[in-house]
Amino acid sequence: MAAMDVVLELCRSINEKHENKMCTLYRALMMSYHLPSLEDVKQAVGNNIFYTLYVEIWYRHPGSSSIPTFLQRLASWHSYRCLFQDLIPWISDRRFPYQWLWDMVDEFVNQFQSFSELRAKDPTKLKEYYEDWSVHYVLLLLERLAELFPKLEEKDVAGEPMRAAAAGGCCDSEHVSIAMGYFSKVALLRVHCLLGNYQTGLDCMRPMDITQQGFYTRHIATHITTIYHYGFANFMSGSYVEAIREFNEILKTEQQQPQQKEQRMLDKMRDLLAVCLSLCPEVQLELVDERLGYQLMGNHGENMLRMQSCDDADAKAVFKELLSHAWPRFTTPFARSSGDPREFFSMVRIFPSNELLAILVL
Repeated sequence: MAAMDVVLELCRSINEKHENKMCTLYRALMMSYHLPSLEDVKQAVGNNIFYTLYVEIWYRHPGSSSIPTFLQRLASWHSYRCLFQDLIPWISDRRFPYQWLWDMVDEFVNQFQSFSELRAKDPTKLKEYYEDWSVHYVLLLLERLAELFPKLEEKDVAGEPMRAAAAGGCCDSEHVSIAMGYFSKVALLRVHCLLGNYQTGLDCMRPMDITQQGFYTRHIATHITTIYHYGFANFMSGSYVEAIREFNEILKTEQQQPQQKEQRMLDKMRDLLAVCLSLCPEVQLELVDERLGYQLMGNHGENMLRMQSCDDADAKAVFKELLSHAWPRFTTPFARSSGDPREFFSMVRIFPSNELLAILVL
């Protein structure tokens, strides 16, 4: 089926509430080598909410490999604002693929990162566009969506959409808001980690128990993203034991065919776990799965011994090497002259409660 035929059929399946077709067509569209142009789709379906959804797909599709222009970045921001404001009312009587919901929230944060890096490199050029992709408005949009997630006393309501998400299915109108609320909470955690607001990020996930098996662990990509940033925030706050506990839970189980991005996060979590255990080795036998412990010793045993050695210079070198690979691509609303994380740390005092780690890295 040609890509344009897939687009038109997807539009019809959403309007006609064909759940199985919708999920299949979305996957087929994302696997297409090329997508129809925005102009062609707009002419075919009109300037409606489905077109806004398609614009979002078009910007993040793997086939759109060219670096977006400055005007395209601005257009994408306005598209997301319209999409997040109009999406929930529009699908109030429709089913929707879980993977699509997660993909659009995840890409929203990716584009915020990219634009923030551009703004930091040349703040004078972007001065007149201070509201576009600003930290304030990005957080505001995500916070509004996060409010859709049920309160703790209503958390059983979320069980059904998470079960459907595990099968890569679609959610009905009752559960779309729950899924968007949860995915937006994860996105908030991620954004706050990128900005160095670790405690605020952790607060975004409370009072949820993200380790609850079969509830928050259903959607693999979301679960890996959550645990990486949740563990990282605890690590940077000095809560090494909590970070070890979360990393151990997800790493001791082999994940089924994770995507490339999720595999990178799993690798980063192994590095962070090695660092945490080097800072408090006495908890390894109690908190770390035996098989995972053997794997860590095989891959990081020498580095862990060096980090615990009395040679401060050698230990610092290993800490820096592992952490430079393990931490996320930080961003900041301020200008900086280079991409060196140490400059960012110094600027925003990224170690407010972790003096030991600051000494090791800076």
